[in-house]
Formats: sequence, C-alpha cells, structure tokens
Amino acid sequence: MFLKSICLKNFKKFKDKEIKFPADLTVVRGPNEQGKSTIVQGLIAGLFYDATKRPKYVEELRAYNSKDLYRIELNFELDGQDFCLAKDFEKKIVSLDNKTNGEKEIDPAKIRQWLWQSGGYGDENIFKAIACVEQSDLSAIGRKPQALSQMLEDLMTSGQSNVRAQDILAKLRKTYQDLTLGLGDRLVKNPGQIKKLIDKIKQRQIDLKDLQEKLTQKTRSQRQAQEIKEKVGILRKDLIDQETFSQEIENYFSAKKNLVNLNADFERVAGLLEELAGIEATREKAGVLLKNQPQVDEKILAKFDELEHKKQVYQKELKRLSAVALPAQSNLMGGKLPFIVGGIILAIFLTLGLLVNRWMFFGSAVGFLVAVVWGLIKRLIQREPNKKEKEKEIRDHELEVAKFLDKQDKILKFYNLRSRADLEKTILQVADLKNQVHDLDKHYQHLLGEQDAELLKKQRQNLAKKIAVEESKISQHFQVEPPKSEQRIRLARQIEENRKQLSRLEKDLVRAQTEVNSNPVDQEKINGLLEVIEADKKLEQRLMDKKEAISLLGQVLQEARSLSLRASLGAIEKSMARYIDLITDGRYTQVKLSPENLSFLVFSPDKKEFIEPGELSRGTIDQLYFVARLAFLRAVSRASRPLVILDDPFVNIDNGRCDKISQILRELAREFQIILLTCHERYDKWGKVVKLGNP
Repeated sequence: MFLKSICLKNFKKFKDKEIKFPADLTVVRGPNEQGKSTIVQGLIAGLFYDATKRPKYVEELRAYNSKDLYRIELNFELDGQDFCLAKDFEKKIVSLDNKTNGEKEIDPAKIRQWLWQSGGYGDENIFKAIACVEQSDLSAIGRKPQALSQMLEDLMTSGQSNVRAQDILAKLRKTYQDLTLGLGDRLVKNPGQIKKLIDKIKQRQIDLKDLQEKLTQKTRSQRQAQEIKEKVGILRKDLIDQETFSQEIENYFSAKKNLVNLNADFERVAGLLEELAGIEATREKAGVLLKNQPQVDEKILAKFDELEHKKQVYQKELKRLSAVALPAQSNLMGGKLPFIVGGIILAIFLTLGLLVNRWMFFGSAVGFLVAVVWGLIKRLIQREPNKKEKEKEIRDHELEVAKFLDKQDKILKFYNLRSRADLEKTILQVADLKNQVHDLDKHYQHLLGEQDAELLKKQRQNLAKKIAVEESKISQHFQVEPPKSEQRIRLARQIEENRKQLSRLEKDLVRAQTEVNSNPVDQEKINGLLEVIEADKKLEQRLMDKKEAISLLGQVLQEARSLSLRASLGAIEKSMARYIDLITDGRYTQVKLSPENLSFLVFSPDKKEFIEPGELSRGTIDQLYFVARLAFLRAVSRASRPLVILDDPFVNIDNGRCDKISQILRELAREFQIILLTCHERYDKWGKVVKLGNP
C-alpha cells in the first residue's frame, strides 16, 4: 500500500495544508519551524487516532485560536485502486472511500482492520518504535521490546492477538496466579481464587453456625410472640367488654343529665305554650264578648247629647212661649217705658239747656228724638203676637222636642238600651274589652318575643323526640337497676389498668415480632448454605485440578514459544548482520538478539567476544539501531511497501556513513515507502524532493 498524500485541515499550525509523496523515497525539505514535525504528528493521528473519542492528546493538536477540531485525509493506492481515509475529529466521523469503485466503509473497527491487513498499521507504539524515526531517536527501538517480541511471535505463528503464545502464556500465568496467590504462609492483599474459596468456605461455615444460633433464637422469639399474642387477644376481648359496659354506664349518666336539661326545656316550652293557649282562649272569649256588645262609642254618645241639648233648647223656648201668654200690663208697660224715660230725660236736659247752655238744649232735643225712635222700633219688633201665632209657635216647638226624643229613642232601641246611663255603661264596657284584648295581645307578644308559636310547637315536638332518644339510650337493665357512681369509678380504674397492661403486652409483642422479622434465618436458608458449602468444596477440588493442569500447560507452551521466537530472531540477526557489515565496512559482522527483551550484542573482532552496543561510538550506535529497525520492520511487516518515516534522524552520522545509509535506503525503497523530513539540502539526491514552504 502506497501513501500518496496527506491533507491537514485546522491541524496545529496548518489551517489547510496538503503534502504529496510522489516517490518511493520522498524528501520533504523545509526550514526549521515550518511544520515537519507537525506532518509527522498528522500522519500518526491519521493512521492510529480514534476520531470518535476526544482524549487529551487529541485536543492538544487543535489548530491555534480555533474552536473546532481538525480533519485529516490520507490518500492511498493499493492494487491499482485509490482510497481516501478521512477522519473528522470535530464531528467524530471516520470513513474509508474507494475512489475507484465508489464503495464506502464507516465502521471504525473494520477500517482499523483494513489498515492492519493492507498497510501493517496495527499498533501506534510499534509503528513509532520501528517505522517512525524522529530526530536523534534511533535508539528508540529498545523502548518496546515486549511489543516487538509479541509481533515476531505473531508472525511466526500466524496468530491473532487473542491466540498469541505470549498472550496465552500471560493468561496462563495470570490464571495460575489468580488461582494460587496466597496459598502459602505469606499474606497478600488480593489472594487467588483457591485461597478466596477456602476463606469463603471457612467464613460460610462460621456463617452456618451463626445462622443455626439465630434460627434457635428466632424459634424462641416466635414461641414468645405467640404466647404474648394469645394474652393480648384475651385482654383485648375483656377490655372490649369492659369498655362496652363502661360506655353503657356513661350513656346512662349522660342520658340522665341530658334528660334533666331536656325535661326542663320541655316543661319551659310546654308551660309557655300552655300560657299562650290560655291567653288565646281568654282573648277569644273577650273577642266574643266584644263582638256581642253594641258597638257604641263616644261619637254616638256625643250625638245623643247633642240631641238632648237641642231638645232642652226647644223645651226652654217652649216654656218661654208659655210664659208670654200672661196679662197685658206687663206687656204694655214694657212698650211705653222708652217713651217715659225719653220724656224724663228730655225735660231734664231742656231745663238745663235753658238754664245753663243752649247746646245742652239742642242735645236734649236730639236725645229725646233718639228715645222716641228707639221706642218705636222696639215696639215694632216686640210686637205682641196674636193668639193663633202663639199657639202655632208652641206646637212647632213641641214637635221639635218630640222629634229629638224620637231620635234619642231610636238610638237607644238600635243599641238595645234604655237610657243614656246604659249608653255610657256600654261604652265603658266596650272600652274595657278592647283594653283587655290589647293587653292580652301585648302579653302574648311579650311571651313569644322573637319566637313563633308554630316553631315553639315544633321545638316541643323535637324536645319530646330527644327525650325519647335519650330514654332509649338507657338499657333495660339500668332502667330496672340504675348504676351507681362508685361502680362507674371502679370500672374506669379497671379499664385504665387493663389498657396499660395491654400497652405493655403490645410493646412486648412488637419487640418479639421485630426480633422475628429482623431475623430472616429459616431452615431453608440453612439448607441452602449447606448446599453452597458443599458446592464450594467441589469447586475447590476442581480449581486445584485446574491449577495442576495450567502449570503443566504453561511449561509445554513456554517451551514451544521459546523455539518459535528463536527461529524468528535468527532471521532478524542475519538481516542486521548484512546491514551492519555494509555500514561499518566489515568491521562488525555478527549480531546476537536476546529473546527475553530483544536487546542485541555485537561481536567485536578486537575483543573476540560479543559486546554491548554502549561500548561503541555514538555514531556507530545510531547506525546499529537504525539497521535494527530495518531488520525488524522487514520481519514484522505484513503488507507490501510498508511506510517508513524518518524525521531528520542522521544528524550525528558523518558524510561517509551517511552515503552508505543513503545506499541502503535506496535499496530498501524497492520494498518500503520512505518519507524523509529534513532541513538539510544534502539529502536532496536521496530521492524526489518536496519543498515545504510557509504553511
């Protein structure tokens, strides 16, 4: 698989940058701080990072002053087909597009499997240790020896990660440790399964003994609770009977008390109604009397008196008329008297006028004339009637008197009375009856107040019903033999004592039931625990058998693994020896790898023995580790043309050996795709140059 280009969007210092890799050995050259290391980080992120997650190392690669995460696109060519691997870390989306046939895959697990099978990109740490060489870090291969050893073993056995011998051995060791840890005398924090099971069996046996003791205690508590429950039942029945009898006594005294009040109220209401009824009867009688009495009033009496007065006037006039019929002297004298008096006066004044003053004379003449005129007028007015006129006038007065008498008689006859005294008496009687009715009405309203007679009657009925209800509350037994206050007090004390005793028993019952309920132990649980202990003992035996089997299997597998790994390391030793011989001009030709940690020794011709690489010069060490990387990469790579990233790793190698490395890289470029990032122009002749300018 060949990587054609990478496109970085919003990645660290690159906002949108595409870098193409046109040749088997591409030299990406640019000044320092122009993003070479950023390109390496982009390649690692594009190949290995999970775009669906956001751990801290993913966040750290965000572009400067950007809120969004980045997007990486890797374009590959495989078997004549073009593929684009896109990872959008902001949207958490990963996709693999086949540009040739249009197929698309979005399952991250399947995409990782494709990268592992097609390009050998299975593990980031292994890739960094072998295929990605950063500046001055050629010796980094020694950092992951176990991972490299695991890959070598996987290649030799053609196994997957879940069936590798090393994994199986690790699992067997872990399983064996999980089984046997803590079986000895040494105390451990987390003992193995067998030790845990043994301890569990011991603990369960202790729990069994504790359960049996609890079951015994529970049985005692149940028996005690049953006894208390029976006592409580008897006492409750007695208490109910006592309370019922006490309630009957209370009902008796309460009814008696209520009856006293109700009877008093009933008598009051009944007496009031009786008094009101008496008033109504008296008023009715007075009304009848008033109705039967002549309806005489003061006006009738006044009319009667007026007739009497008129009658008396006519009677008096009648007497006068009768008196006029006496002898005529008296009448004559009365007619001449003015003339006599006038003459006497005239004589006196004439004498005086002649003697004293003429004016008196004239006055006397005038006075005499006046007296004469007066006498004439009176005589004309008081002309004495004749006999017929007097008789007629007397008859008229007699008729008027008779008429008035007739009217008075009619009034008396109308009211069935005989005299004015009877009329006055009747008026007084009617007034008395009216006053009596008024007083009765007033007293009636006074007695009623704001009440109503019908409501009083209903109240009397209700009181009668209540009295009947209260009387019904008194049992027949108490009607015959009423209870006494001493019996009431004695019964109340007995009930109070029984209640206290019942309360104590109920508390004892609750306590006993709580002990029973809080003790969930039963025979079934004990039987279940016995079965569990028996099953644990059988499991203990099986685990012991498993321990022996795992021990034997581990020994066999370890031996097979050692044989397999030695064969793989032999091929790597030959490859390393060939490259070291070329780089060191034949000075070092033999290499030996350790199967335990993949460290290697170099045979020194001077010392005639294998020596540590640390005894060599720094440049030689870098070259040794570089060829070690190439040898391991050749051994572990599954894909065609695996990717090798070199981030200016040869700064400590002289020009002579650098030329030899150039020769090796050009040879390896037939099998690998090599990307060399550098700031030096001396590498331009190694391959096709891609210049890196400002991002």
